[in-house]
Amino acid sequence: VVLDEKQKSAYDHIIDMYKAVWKRRRTHVFTELRKAANHPLLLRRIYNKEGVLHKIARLLLVSPDMRVECANPLDKVMEMLDKMSDFEIHNWCVQESELVPQLRQYTLDAPM
Repeated sequence: VVLDEKQKSAYDHIIDMYKAVWKRRRTHVFTELRKAANHPLLLRRIYNKEGVLHKIARLLLVSPDMRVECANPLDKVMEMLDKMSDFEIHNWCVQESELVPQLRQYTLDAPM
């Protein structure tokens, strides 16, 4: 199978990641490689830029739908975002952009 540049980059990233933390991961490396080839948005490759998740988290906290009851709500939202794929983060931004229009700049349709 011939991979395009994005797929090859995702494959290389996954292999490097698994070399570093092979025993701590719950998913199998071949599952991650299959995602990279068939469904790259199920990985986290786009929302990795410095500070982007923090900006999204701050905007999500402004939403009237967001109810986080803990000592530090920003940390909680960051923890939730940290576990999400690009697709999940995108969907959350799209949903909440109805109430917080600034989140539209973080959808995959918008240049980041």
